[in-house]
Amino acid sequence: MEHVPPRSFFPDSKDERGNYQYRSGLIEVPSCNEHNNGKSGDDFYALWHIAPLEGTGEAARLLEVALGRQLEHDVVHRKGRFSGMLLKEIREADSTSLRGEVNVERMQRFIQSRARGAFFFEKFKKLLVPLKVVTIGNDIRDRSKAERLRKQEVLFETKMSGAARLGTHPECFEYSIREIGSEGVTLVRLVFFEAVTFWAYHYPGYRGA
Repeated sequence: MEHVPPRSFFPDSKDERGNYQYRSGLIEVPSCNEHNNGKSGDDFYALWHIAPLEGTGEAARLLEVALGRQLEHDVVHRKGRFSGMLLKEIREADSTSLRGEVNVERMQRFIQSRARGAFFFEKFKKLLVPLKVVTIGNDIRDRSKAERLRKQEVLFETKMSGAARLGTHPECFEYSIREIGSEGVTLVRLVFFEAVTFWAYHYPGYRGA
C-alpha cells in the first residue's frame, strides 16, 4: 500500500497522550513495489520544494526541521548526492530564503501520481487519461504569465464549484475532484500546507495558460 501523499508530508509530532497529530487516517492505495520504491526520491524532492514556500502553515514549519535532518543524513551517508543536486538548482538567495529552478518534469510526475492516487481512493477506478499539471505558485515574476495562470485557476475553480474538500488533515493536504462527463473533463485540485495549490487536469480542447 502507498500513502497519498507520502507519509513524509505529515509531521510526526504527537499530542500529550502520545498519539500522532497528523498521521492518523491517511489515504492508502494499492501500489506495486517497483512503483512505490522507485518514487521515493521524487517524494523527498517535492517536499523540499513545497514545504518552505511562503504562506505555508505550521505543519510545513515542523517538516522543515525534518528536512534538515534528512539533508544531514544525505551528506553523512550518501556523500551529499541529493543535497548537491538541490544546491545546483539554486539561482537566488538572500538572508531568509532560497529560490531555485524546479525540475518541472519531476514535479509534474509527482503531482500526477498524487492526483491519480486520490482519484482511485475516492472513485475506486483508475484515472487513465493523460493529465496536465499547473500551479500559480507564489513566486511568479512574469506578470503576463501570472495573469494567464490566474484566469486559468478562476476557470478551474468555477468548474470545481460545489466539490467537497477532502482530506483528514487539511493542514498538510486536502484535495477535491470533479468529473464532467458531458465535456470529458476531469479536474483534481491538490492543496499542500494550506497554501500551495496544484491542478491536475484532463480538459479536451483546452490549451491552458
